[in-house]
Amino acid sequence: MLKKNLALSVVYALTLAGLSACGGGSDSATDTSVSVPTPTPTPTPTPTPTPTPTPTPTPTPAVASGFASSVYIAEVRGVTDIVVLGDSLYLSSVDEDSRQVWARFDNVIDAVSGNKIVDASGFSISGNTPVGSAKFNANMTVNETGLITRLATVGIGEEFFGGNFLPSSVSMVTNLHQLNAAWVEPDFSVFTIDSALTLSAKDKSGCDISGTLTAESNVFAAALNYTNCAQAGSYEGVLWAYEYDDVTYLSWVAFDDDNKVVSAKLDTFTSQQEHLALNGQLSTQLYVNNSIVADDVLIVRGDKLHYLKGTKGIQAGDFFFEHTQPVVDANAVVVEGYGYSWMNNAVVAEMAISAPMRKYSPFRGEIADKSVAGIKMTFSVAVAKQVLDNIKGTWGNISIADNGSITGTFSDKTCTVSGVASDFVSSTAEIELTLSGCDLANTYTGAIAGYEKDGKETLALLAFYYDEVANTLSYIRLFTSR
Repeated sequence: MLKKNLALSVVYALTLAGLSACGGGSDSATDTSVSVPTPTPTPTPTPTPTPTPTPTPTPTPAVASGFASSVYIAEVRGVTDIVVLGDSLYLSSVDEDSRQVWARFDNVIDAVSGNKIVDASGFSISGNTPVGSAKFNANMTVNETGLITRLATVGIGEEFFGGNFLPSSVSMVTNLHQLNAAWVEPDFSVFTIDSALTLSAKDKSGCDISGTLTAESNVFAAALNYTNCAQAGSYEGVLWAYEYDDVTYLSWVAFDDDNKVVSAKLDTFTSQQEHLALNGQLSTQLYVNNSIVADDVLIVRGDKLHYLKGTKGIQAGDFFFEHTQPVVDANAVVVEGYGYSWMNNAVVAEMAISAPMRKYSPFRGEIADKSVAGIKMTFSVAVAKQVLDNIKGTWGNISIADNGSITGTFSDKTCTVSGVASDFVSSTAEIELTLSGCDLANTYTGAIAGYEKDGKETLALLAFYYDEVANTLSYIRLFTSR
C-alpha cells in the first residue's frame, strides 16, 4: 500500500508593541526616550522528514492445497508432455529417435522454493532402462488459483526437456466419449471410452485394458487394469487429451506399486510413422528446408523417395530411393537407392530414416554412399505448409497441360521435352519424360512438386534413367519459379 506524503506548512507570527511620547509646557524641553527591546526571533522548526514507504512484497500464491491440474507441452527434438494432477507431476517424452522417458514426482509442493521447483523427488524410466530415482527441477510462474502458467528450464537430473512450456499452446479436450470413431489406431484393435468415463481397449500385443477415469479439471485420474499380457496388473496414473496443430491427441501414463509403467498415445491424424506401420509404406508428402543455408527438397510418394539437394550450400546430392522391404521397425527404416553424390559421382546409396511421429514433425535421416565407407550426410526437412493447389501451367520453358501432358525444352533449350505427369497428390506428381535432340536423350522417370518459396511459386523436378545393362546412371533436375 502506498502512503501519501503530507505537505507541512509552518506559519510564523510576529507582534510588535506600539510607542507613544508626551511633552510638558516650559522654557526647556525634556526628551523622554523609551527603549524598545529587539524581539527575539522565533526559531525555524526542523521539518519532520516523511518516512519512505516500505514496498509491500507481492505474495507468492498459496498452493498448499495442490496445483491446479493442467497439461504443458514442448517440442525440442521430440515431444514432451508434462501433466500436473493435484500434487503429482507426470512427464511423458519421446524424442526424434523414438526414445521414450516416463517419470512421476509426488509431493511437488514440498519442493517449491519461490518461483522454482527444486529437486522434487520421484522416479523415471527411460526406454528399457530400469526405474531409477530422479530429481525434477524447473522455473515456474503460478497464478492466484494455483495454476502454473509457465514452466521453464525443465530438467530431470542432467537431462533437459525444454525451455518453455505454456498451457496456452494447447486446447484441452474432455469430451472423450464423442471421439471413439476419430482415433487412428495402429496400436489398438479396440478402443472406446463411454459417457461414464469407462475405458475399454485391446492393444497390438494382446493386452486387454479396462479402467475408470475421474475428471480432475481438464485431465483425468486413471485407474487401469491390464490382463492377458506381460504387463498384467493394476496401474494408477493420468490420462489427458488436447488439440494441437489441428490434431487431437490422447495419452496416458500409469504406474503400478513397483513403479512399472504402461503408456499409450492416440491421435486423429495418420502420421508417417503410423502410416508406415499400418500400410507398409509412407504417405505422399512434400518436405522442404527453407533455411538461409539450405533449401533441399524431399518428395515422398509412398514407397518412393526423391531427394533434391537444392540450390544453397552443400547438401547430400540428388537421389532416388525405393522402399521395398517389409516394415520391421517404423522408427528405423533403411531404404535402398541410387543417385549422384555431393561429389557429383553416380553412387549406390541408402537412406536411414525415423518416420515422423506427428503431423508437423521434421523428416530426418542419413544418406550413405555405399561405395565409400564412412561417407554419410544427414538431412532435416520440414512439412511444406505452403504447397500449391495446382502445379499445372507454364514453368519457364516447360508446360504442364490440364491432362498432365508435358512439353517444352530443357537444358538451355537444347533438349526437346515430351512426357506426362500423373497421380497428382498433395502438390506432387509422378513424371515420365522423354528428352531428344541432345546429349541427355533418354526416357526418365521421377517426380515433381510445387510449393511457395520466397513469395514465389516454385517447381522442383527430379528424374533418373538407369541403364541396367551398361550400369550407367543419368538424371535431370530442375528448380524454377513463376
